[in-house]
Amino acid sequence: MLINLNFIDKLEETLNEDGNPESLLRLASYYESQDDLEGAMTYYKKADDIQNVIRLYLKENKIDEAKNVFEEGKKKFKSTHDAKDLKGYMDGAFLIGNYYEKNNS
Repeated sequence: MLINLNFIDKLEETLNEDGNPESLLRLASYYESQDDLEGAMTYYKKADDIQNVIRLYLKENKIDEAKNVFEEGKKKFKSTHDAKDLKGYMDGAFLIGNYYEKNNS
């Protein structure tokens, strides 16, 4: 609701206090819709959304950064065995594979 009312500053302040992952993702999505990839990246990282962090790095042709995030996700999954970490890690692998396929054709 705060996004719809254009109270982005208030929303950021609230999120920095409580860190609700769902709200962080909404704010990241908002920034991305405004073509503010740096702002989007900040909140995708805070929400620990590996897939979207990798996707944005690839969108900016920052393959090394994307691969680093992928490797971090892989390590995290190996230590936690959490399904969320596995999904981000596997989705990231898919995105990187697609990036290479499109750019090496």
